[in-house]
Amino acid sequence: MSLPSRLPAILQAVMQGQPQALADSHYPQWHLAPVSGLLNDPNGFCQVAGRYHLFYQWNPLACDHTYKCWGHWSSADLLHWRHEPIALMPDEEYDRNGCYSGSAVEFEGALTLCYTGNVKFPDGGRTAWQCLATENADGTFRKRASAEKADRKSVV
Repeated sequence: MSLPSRLPAILQAVMQGQPQALADSHYPQWHLAPVSGLLNDPNGFCQVAGRYHLFYQWNPLACDHTYKCWGHWSSADLLHWRHEPIALMPDEEYDRNGCYSGSAVEFEGALTLCYTGNVKFPDGGRTAWQCLATENADGTFRKRASAEKADRKSVV
């Protein structure tokens, strides 16, 4: 069961942040940086089908750790980079409090993301799931919930 999408809020944050970031004389010219929110640690630097991919934990909505997505850049030459669609958003019960650290690999011909789904409970406890997502033909990613995650009721 998917959680409500925060994609409209993310798009609004990026659209509002882009002109400000690009006009900022301190905005990085050589280092990769999102135009809004918090860039946390990089994840999954790899090369697949002739392109380099760099994923990173990203909260596009604020400079805090409350809503961790995975941003995605790619490059053919490690000098010229392009933004790709958001790779992961915390929109499933098993990653509802963030898509945390992981990696990216080529597996059976597909770019595959291995990441940690974070779940916080009202009593202050938490758990983490090891999760997989595979790239679709359009550059988006499909999460692959395991049977254990899909059957476990305590996460809900």
